[in-house]
Amino acid sequence: MIYKPIMFALVFSLVLPGCDGDEPMSLNRETEGYHFAVKIIESGLSRGECSNLMEEAFEVFKNRIEMIESDNGALKKLNSGRVSVEVPVDLYGLLSEVESFHAATEDLWDVRIGGLRELWGIDSDVSLTPGSVELDSALQVMKQTEIELLDKNRVSLKGDGMLYFGRVALGWAVDGAAQVMIEGGVGAGSVEVDGIHRLWGKTSPENNHVMTVKPLLNDSTIYSIAADPGGLCSIYLRDVEAEIDGEELTGLINPLTGMPVPGYLNLTVWAPDATAACLYAEAMYVMKPGLLMRWVEMNDSVSVFVVKDDAVGMFAETDSRMDNWVTLNLP
Repeated sequence: MIYKPIMFALVFSLVLPGCDGDEPMSLNRETEGYHFAVKIIESGLSRGECSNLMEEAFEVFKNRIEMIESDNGALKKLNSGRVSVEVPVDLYGLLSEVESFHAATEDLWDVRIGGLRELWGIDSDVSLTPGSVELDSALQVMKQTEIELLDKNRVSLKGDGMLYFGRVALGWAVDGAAQVMIEGGVGAGSVEVDGIHRLWGKTSPENNHVMTVKPLLNDSTIYSIAADPGGLCSIYLRDVEAEIDGEELTGLINPLTGMPVPGYLNLTVWAPDATAACLYAEAMYVMKPGLLMRWVEMNDSVSVFVVKDDAVGMFAETDSRMDNWVTLNLP
């Protein structure tokens, strides 16, 4: 999840069988809390051109995350004061899409959630339980906060709320890296960072990209997802942030109620790109389980795979499109 300070380029490995050869070419980097991996499956480019593209892709990923997470990043500056801040053009574009994100999820995802996260102590060492008056006040602050997009890539916040992008920022950074590869002439490939995948182009059976889902660390049950080109975003319950009355809660807040929400063992969403996949994944956690599948079946641009746990045991559920991509691998 995107709750940790970011340090980049701690370990680097580059596999060079030849971008114009028979084997995929890949770049892997270990970072503080993240593993970045890009693979080129089909391209007419030279080995050197592919190496340069993968380096550029990683730099875009790194820069986008730093805009959001760094103490000196543009988003932190925007949240810390109520004066206009000049932001990079990429971030200005993301901020300009916020209202459409709210609408696409029927307001079940809201970027103005930062103050509510602080109220619950989600990013601190101690979990907090606010009273109803505090909660109502924080919800009003959130609703009254507006993003003002000014000329020359300047942005300001009107109101007292704070912005928080969650895994949507990570999906956005993955998409930025993928776009470098696509515009550079890579016909088929993938970018993967911590359960977020962006896939594009046609692949052969031997180079098909498969995402693995292991709902429980101490259980041998594994699911494989071989999806169409697009984005995949996976969230695990084991990435818990708080516990209230013995119930494990994710670090996700319902923007309609201000309450943290319980999670699935795993929820994985497919959408046309990684940003949208993470947007819908966070919104689906907020939805009532009985409505989730009906909402997905009515939406042509999203599919979902969920693994739940109840008194009977662990079981999985998919919508009709995702059902064709999921395979259960038993020991």
